[in-house]
Amino acid sequence: MNLIGWFRTAWRNDGHRAAVLSDYAKVAELRHFMADLALRGSVFAPLPPAKDLYAAGIAEGRRQLALETMRIAGTDPATLQRLCFEPLKQENSR
Repeated sequence: MNLIGWFRTAWRNDGHRAAVLSDYAKVAELRHFMADLALRGSVFAPLPPAKDLYAAGIAEGRRQLALETMRIAGTDPATLQRLCFEPLKQENSR
């Protein structure tokens, strides 16, 4: 998908387009949210077995939406995967 072309077509007003892209940049800073989105979309694991084709389509759609959101936000999936599975580093408390 040509993202630049899509944004120009979907968001014809320059101000609105800039606001949407700015929001994606803000979402990228929410690392745990992005990691949760990836987990919910089964980005780091095989898709769970589906009971029918409709359910399989929904599961694949979730995965694709999570991946596209990460791509637009400029978030590295490998970084999110490490965040999900490595212990959380504690800051020194005083």
